[in-house]
Amino acid sequence: MSTGWTIETLKEHFEKILAEKDKAINIALAAAKEAVGVAEKNAEKWRDAANEWRGAMTDREQTFMARSEFVAYKESSEKALRTEKERSDKNEGKGVGVKDFIGWIVAAIAIVAFIIDKVR
Repeated sequence: MSTGWTIETLKEHFEKILAEKDKAINIALAAAKEAVGVAEKNAEKWRDAANEWRGAMTDREQTFMARSEFVAYKESSEKALRTEKERSDKNEGKGVGVKDFIGWIVAAIAIVAFIIDKVR
């Protein structure tokens, strides 16, 4: 019983298999090449975005005050506020003292005027 396989049919069969494998390999290589192209484009977009982000962070860092500068500014502001409050408290005290003094003078004048009026 003959299976129908001869050297020539086996050769044709293997050549057909090799041709299909070559075709599949070429398709896979083309797909891989396309995938690499897409990945390169995406990587370029990512690099552009990263550079933009880096630039934004650099700009932000340049406009922000350093912590040491802020602490120094805060301390000097608090010192100036304390000094101004002390000055204001002293001036308030002087104002109250002057008002009291004027009140005593007006009261003394009123008493003297009352006494003079009663004596006449």
